Amino acid sequence: SMTISPSPGTCAQATGSSLAPNKSRMGSYRSVISSLKTYLLVSGIERISQLVKAHSEIRVQFIHGLEGSPQGSKARHFAEHFETITPEMDTSSFDGSVDTQAAALSEFHPDILVGSSFGGAVAVELLARRLWQGPTMLLAQAAIHYDPAASLPPGIPVWLVHGTGDALVDPEQSRRLAATANSDEVRLIEVDDDHPLHASVASGAIIDWVKELVATTRVESR
Repeated sequence: SMTISPSPGTCAQATGSSLAPNKSRMGSYRSVISSLKTYLLVSGIERISQLVKAHSEIRVQFIHGLEGSPQGSKARHFAEHFETITPEMDTSSFDGSVDTQAAALSEFHPDILVGSSFGGAVAVELLARRLWQGPTMLLAQAAIHYDPAASLPPGIPVWLVHGTGDALVDPEQSRRLAATANSDEVRLIEVDDDHPLHASVASGAIIDWVKELVATTRVESR
């Protein structure tokens, strides 16, 4: 993942008395704070992305892919429409990624969990461990790639979206995973799209599916 390091002395400047607020130093102060926020966000020191839209009734926790980040296109796309967090993960550790997401779930309490590719595998593992039992959307999920015995638990609303033109993860894997639930609450959506689901993002379809899944769940819970 991308790393942005603060310039030498930035941390010392930010914590030292030389930044006492006055008009001559306010511009420099804002610049230092901005760079620190960016550093903390991208490095993972601050685990939860600041890509948050506060005026949405839907809270989304997004699990990025193997080479993704809180600054990725899907993370930014969700943040434009929902109150969204995208916890930074060290994707070289699957269990570590699960732990990172579990910690964020307990703090953020989202309405829906969305996992993309590797992130979909993490989401399925969270379901399997009963660390999350709410509405879940899997985008080009790779759960079966990581665990051929992966399955979906009964009684949990899970929607799987997979592009029929996916050249990285065979859409048959989502068909197989959907079939393990044997539940009316599981829905498989196959679209004419690629692995990153570029067309579905551009058309706004993914945003509509999130809204629909959350709305459906809220109606059923009343």
